[in-house]
Amino acid sequence: MDEFLYQENTQSIKTDDIFWPKHKEFKTKRKSHFPKFIVLFSTISISYYLWGFSPVTLKEQVKDSITIEQKNYTKTGFDNYYQMSLIIKNNSNYEIENIKLKCNHYAYNDIQIGKNFRKISTTIKSESQKNFNNLAMGLHHSKTKNVKCEIIDFMIN
Repeated sequence: MDEFLYQENTQSIKTDDIFWPKHKEFKTKRKSHFPKFIVLFSTISISYYLWGFSPVTLKEQVKDSITIEQKNYTKTGFDNYYQMSLIIKNNSNYEIENIKLKCNHYAYNDIQIGKNFRKISTTIKSESQKNFNNLAMGLHHSKTKNVKCEIIDFMIN
């Protein structure tokens, strides 16, 4: 664009001067507030984390008040399947249902060698407990000597 169009009286006119006159001001591009928002949001999030303010959901509150007590663990069939008797206590103010258990299988030296998942489709009322006797848990490893279960999910009524 720096080519000369024509030359008059030793004064040259460039194509830039014709198409983009210097006497007119152009609007500058509007600045985005997005980077400022990201910095502000991350600062607030980090300060909440450092000061111990974290939003706790209702499900997390209820999960803290549910306990599981394992009574016994027995192998059935040809030592391929196992049954478990347990008690689930609901100390919250809400009814829970559709409880999902995760049971980890351990060998002699407390090394995890397997896991099972089980869904119990029942309702446990608030401030109560429910006994489950000889609950079929499925297959397990032949070297399993201990099973520890935990509640991983449930629904609140």
